[in-house]
Amino acid sequence: MESRRYDILYKHEANHWWFKGRRKLLEAILKDLPQKTPLRILDSGCCTGYNLYLLSKFGKVYGVDTERKAVAYCKKRGFSKIRLLKNGLKIPFKDNYFDIITSLDVIEHVTKDKEYLKELYRVLAPGGHLILFTPAIKLLWSHLDTKSHHIRRYDKKMLATKVKDTQFVIRDIKYFNYLMFPPILLIRLLQKLPMFKEKDWGSELIVYNRFINKIQTLIFYLDVWSVKWLSPPIGVSLLVVGKK
Repeated sequence: MESRRYDILYKHEANHWWFKGRRKLLEAILKDLPQKTPLRILDSGCCTGYNLYLLSKFGKVYGVDTERKAVAYCKKRGFSKIRLLKNGLKIPFKDNYFDIITSLDVIEHVTKDKEYLKELYRVLAPGGHLILFTPAIKLLWSHLDTKSHHIRRYDKKMLATKVKDTQFVIRDIKYFNYLMFPPILLIRLLQKLPMFKEKDWGSELIVYNRFINKIQTLIFYLDVWSVKWLSPPIGVSLLVVGKK
């Protein structure tokens, strides 16, 4: 991810509808997991670190990222246990160290996604849980994916196979952000037409209109509430909860 995008994320991640909805879903999943203390929690691909505020309510938080600016922003937020990944996918922690690992929209950036999952499995303690979010549905691919350095968008079968192949037991896998799927699909399809000019990269992360942002947030919150009982056939994103 380009340097300027981290600056935009640091400024807008707290209030943007998409990040607020994603945190609401993450919180619901965390509350549903078996609780013990103290928990060691790793955020793999911690970016600018706003998710660490939520994770810190559930245990002792650690983070890893491949970008120096991301690590710097996490430390600016007051989180000290953040490591810069210097050796590819190798996570600088011993085997079986963490009780929970979160990987929030990271795996789509990784060329060797199965190797990445194996490394997460290595540092996760027996009985521990992986919470993974990723963009879904190839039909939604757009210039935003390209500029974000995404390599792929997953479908449920594809992701389930890779997670199972790395020995995780899948507790839950489903699409989410399904209520916003129709308008997002329409926008993505229109963006492919030659008369539609590409927006500046990062503009989709900026809150331009507070009222519209609030409506989108409420829709996403409804989505999060409903996926507790539903398994939507399609969605903008996928979630997996895996157990070691």
